[in-house]
Amino acid sequence: MKKIGCLLLAVCVLTLQGCTTLRSYSDEARKAVEAKYGEPFTATEVIGNSYNVKVFLHPDSNEELMFTASIDQDDGTVSDDYLVQLVNEQINKNIEQCFIDSMINSSARCYAVSDDAVTYVTENDDPKSLMEACGMDYYVTYVIIDTDCEPETLKDLITRSCQKQEIDMIAVVFVLLDTNYEKCRKEMRQNPEMNESLIKRYDPIHIYAITVNEDETTLTVEK
Repeated sequence: MKKIGCLLLAVCVLTLQGCTTLRSYSDEARKAVEAKYGEPFTATEVIGNSYNVKVFLHPDSNEELMFTASIDQDDGTVSDDYLVQLVNEQINKNIEQCFIDSMINSSARCYAVSDDAVTYVTENDDPKSLMEACGMDYYVTYVIIDTDCEPETLKDLITRSCQKQEIDMIAVVFVLLDTNYEKCRKEMRQNPEMNESLIKRYDPIHIYAITVNEDETTLTVEK
């Protein structure tokens, strides 16, 4: 019994130490971005290990504007993509508004496809200026909708959004029905690294890939 008690105590100590470490990473990232941008933030999740730690945060002024801060375990520096996500959020909202205007509920998660985006982005950037500054060819955006509508309608809505913002894009649209849409939407707003594989777990009934550039718009039915 003594051995079992000691083993349980050791496990509890290790668990508490792990929780303390995660909280310290969370506090470290939050304080770093608050000092950098001069506004309050909230950390929602810590992922990774002792070699690679990521913290998900959002500004207190907008709980849906999620971004990632990474902590370098060698020198303790904190890097983040907050300004990039500010630009991405402009695209998200523009797409969602286009769908709302057509009476379709949607949620979008855009990504600036460039490793240089964090380096070049400024607080005054918009989607077009960031694209030009980083030499990006296009943005990638995942869009979920709760209505099974005609593919040409989706093509027109995505094209309209891109033309309004003067950007090129590859948009992957997932049609989710019933509670799957709401569950996926919740995860999309909480996870700044939401991707195609995670969305597919919600069993989309259709998937469309829409490519928009200055010359043409194409649509491919993936499911």
